Amino acid sequence: MLTVFPKPSLRLCPDRLWYRQKSSIQLRAKPKLGMGAAREKTRIKQIKSKAAKAKICPAREGWFAVVNVAKGSVDVPGDVAVTKSKAKQSATEAAKEVAFAMDVVYPELKELFGPGVKVQLSRRSGDDQEPWVAIVVPSLEDWHPIEGEPASSRRNAIHSATMNAKLLRIESLMTQEQDASLKASSKLILSESPPHLEFGQEAVSQFVRALASKPTSTQGLRTKHFLERYYRSFQTPRKLVARRHEAKTLVSTLPPDVRRHYFDNPVAQEHLLLMKDAMNAASCESPMLGLARFIQLSATKAGLAPETWDRGGCLRFISLLREIQKYLKLPEGQRSGSVVHNMTLDAEDDSGKAGTIETLRALAAVAQKAEDSCKTYTDYSSWEDVWNILSKVPGTEEDWNKQRTIDSRFKCRANALKSRRPHELQVLSYIQRNLDRAFGGKVRMERSGSTLKRTDIPGSDADFKFQPDSQESVSLADMERLEHYFKSDPFTDEFGMQVRLGKKAMKNTLIAQDIDRDERYEVLPINPSYFEYESNFARIRGTDNHEEADISQLEYFRANPAGQRAAKVWKQIVKETGEVAQILRGYRVEHLVESVAVQRGLEPRFHDRK
Repeated sequence: MLTVFPKPSLRLCPDRLWYRQKSSIQLRAKPKLGMGAAREKTRIKQIKSKAAKAKICPAREGWFAVVNVAKGSVDVPGDVAVTKSKAKQSATEAAKEVAFAMDVVYPELKELFGPGVKVQLSRRSGDDQEPWVAIVVPSLEDWHPIEGEPASSRRNAIHSATMNAKLLRIESLMTQEQDASLKASSKLILSESPPHLEFGQEAVSQFVRALASKPTSTQGLRTKHFLERYYRSFQTPRKLVARRHEAKTLVSTLPPDVRRHYFDNPVAQEHLLLMKDAMNAASCESPMLGLARFIQLSATKAGLAPETWDRGGCLRFISLLREIQKYLKLPEGQRSGSVVHNMTLDAEDDSGKAGTIETLRALAAVAQKAEDSCKTYTDYSSWEDVWNILSKVPGTEEDWNKQRTIDSRFKCRANALKSRRPHELQVLSYIQRNLDRAFGGKVRMERSGSTLKRTDIPGSDADFKFQPDSQESVSLADMERLEHYFKSDPFTDEFGMQVRLGKKAMKNTLIAQDIDRDERYEVLPINPSYFEYESNFARIRGTDNHEEADISQLEYFRANPAGQRAAKVWKQIVKETGEVAQILRGYRVEHLVESVAVQRGLEPRFHDRK
């Protein structure tokens, strides 16, 4: 008998796969495995394959097997069994348990202690009744094995040892950065901290200073990133996701003047939920509106909230436009108090009086272009009208909806300004391959520039810096050898890659049919010996140290989408202005956006990203 399914059934069952059986012509439905289930099934097959080659060891009362999992980082012993087959079966089940636990903890251990980190599992005295103990064996010099607390299961033992290792490593990292952190955060007053930081000040003071500091080196930035991730690791992701809807519902009931502090602000929403739970646990009845206002005022007092909220980045854009217009109207002798004047002075130091004239001409042309672009980015005819709507505290739902509409339009059109590189993965593999060939060993490559800060626009190139492990610096002869390897690679001719060694960077350009899809990649050494990274424009950058200026910019734009959008729109306007604005390089525009936003109170003193 042939069973015919109507079309609606097919639409109602998108997760089923239809097929015809060999033994019958009747059509049936077979459930399709999801990506997670398929991945887990593949992983279990790999573990069973390794368990088939398990090492069998004799025990006092039989046999036990050992399976190596997690890329060789841990040997998992099974329970003692009478026969070898049962010993293998026990080791297989244990390997499954440990492998999925190591999927969570091994990436953190690898980042903290290096790729050679190992985990050892054993019972306290070899008796089956004794608890399991895990030991983390770091691959770093001067680090001894770190033991965890005894636990009834292998998984719990691994988590205990991992937690102890993480705490010790964090203490070491914080000690290394203590001097720089204390210097950079000398103005931090712990007594002004919000409620969630006021308990246990002696224990958390150093941690808080590190989070509030402004890193001045690559190592300092990496340490701060790690501390933020570590703090976040204490929160249960599933619990936070489950309460996200509760937070949004709670925020939607607040009046507009309080809602603007919590809207699209997961950190503030989390603080509100924590305070609500604490009140409920203490059986205290407190109006939710009063509690929300208290947290808002505490955050503002502690410098964790800006004076004026700018969710989309539109106010940051208008603030810089106003600053430029105001600067151009001032008499020549009264311009020294403006942030924009720093860039003019830098241009004069770099190119003399001609640099000043060129900068003023570029600023005038760009300001006019920006003034005419209001309709493009907001659908309003005047930036003044937009400023009046966005800058005031919303008192009614109508004011709130107007602000949300303008922000949404600006966000949508600014987010569309990004570079497109459909062949990026292939090109990155091509670059890494030739770097390894040219320097005969492992070469570390990292992204830099506007694509790292997420301020890239259509036509922006992708910057990558590299550092060979085998040498401290890279010479011009090394770059010429690298150029030879690039040109001799078959990928160069196959994809029409143009390779040219400039004064500083190796410029690799992938030419496509569509001009919008030109892909340009610049490869530079981190420590070159044939040139020095420019230290000019120190006034607008805040320092003459190139690395410190780059780290400062990266720290500002990191997890700051509103600042990213303002910078992207300004860079696009500079690009559309043409050659007259050529002196306004991208990083200079980004520094202007940051300086004016901080000066106008659009940025908090301390970014509570986690």
